[in-house]
Amino acid sequence: MRRICVVLVTLFLVSVCTSSIAAQPKTTVSPDFFTAREAEIINDPGFQSFLNALTYVKRFHIKGKEISTKQLLFGAIRGAVAAIDDKYSEFIPAEEEVAYFSKKVGVYPGFGFTYKIVGGYPTVFSVDEGDPAAEAGLKVGDVIYRYNATPLQSIPLKKVSIMMTPDTSNTKAILSVGRGNPRTSVEITMTSTTIEYSAVTSSVLTCPAGYSVTSILIDQFTENAVQQLDQIMGDILRTDCRGIVLDLRDCGGGCADAAEDILSYFIGDGVLITTQECGDGRHSDSRSKQSKFRKTLKTHRPMGWEKIRRVPVVCLVNRGTASASEVVALALREYHHAPLIGEKTFGKGVGQTYLKLGSLGQIKLTTNRWTSAKGVSVQGVGIKPDYEIKDHEAQVNKALSLFK
Repeated sequence: MRRICVVLVTLFLVSVCTSSIAAQPKTTVSPDFFTAREAEIINDPGFQSFLNALTYVKRFHIKGKEISTKQLLFGAIRGAVAAIDDKYSEFIPAEEEVAYFSKKVGVYPGFGFTYKIVGGYPTVFSVDEGDPAAEAGLKVGDVIYRYNATPLQSIPLKKVSIMMTPDTSNTKAILSVGRGNPRTSVEITMTSTTIEYSAVTSSVLTCPAGYSVTSILIDQFTENAVQQLDQIMGDILRTDCRGIVLDLRDCGGGCADAAEDILSYFIGDGVLITTQECGDGRHSDSRSKQSKFRKTLKTHRPMGWEKIRRVPVVCLVNRGTASASEVVALALREYHHAPLIGEKTFGKGVGQTYLKLGSLGQIKLTTNRWTSAKGVSVQGVGIKPDYEIKDHEAQVNKALSLFK
């Protein structure tokens, strides 16, 4: 048991996940840092009591023989994370990783429909045209009673999501659904495919001055968001766009690298944000990646993309604008003089890192605080817009009125 628990502590402290998915810039921690923290825990007098507690549960509890070592380790990890009392830190078991990270990556295996819990059952909220669910005949409003013969009544949304997220493409699933009123039983058979999440979309709006501007909606900073924006920027350059409305309302953040890459369209060289690593007090600057793009991403940048920096930008924000989207909003205001319109933002000025726990899964821990280039922190206070407007449509109208 002692060997297992020492391994657990080592997993906690040594295995750093290399995924680029993080709410804010990633943390790099030296091996010496890990060794010191590991020794601090293992040499603590209370560590032997921790080992004893796990042994007692296995040996003396009436269900001790039924409880696997893995269950105990999961409980210990969850307890350690809960002790931090940080709403942004969590344990992600290995069997939940696919469902957890799928939309954060932007390309994932799926069926192409969304749902929410209504009356104790997952109820179809949207069906994407052309994806397996639509082709199999699933409809908005269908109530899903069973997934591959497993009853779904009263199961929390998170667990339903894990169950109904396929690990790979070409995964067959059978849904037993109720349709209409009164309910008619329907069986839907479908096979998963690779789905690309549309994190960035655009539309053309007309401002009071009579010319067209492009509205760009960023739903989440996924890993493929930059490529999607590249296509939109190419269209903007071909149409001689005279203004951009960047809509970050209800954008809860996502991949910090994607946010910084997107900012490179609007900002030249310079510090975007400064981070303080909470573990050892180090500071680091995150800079615009202008030179990186010029050297390595020329193949998919549209010709003449540097002209975008001369296009006026207005940014829409609200209470759902958080984390990486607040980084973008602040940087655009400080560097690009972009006015912010809407409501005060969420106020998340801390970043997380994913740490790998071997075959057990990962933990997400808050590892840094960040401030803007001008030293502004949003943590707990948010960003106050230049024009505070609550109504959704009025926010757009105000944005359009600023283009002269």
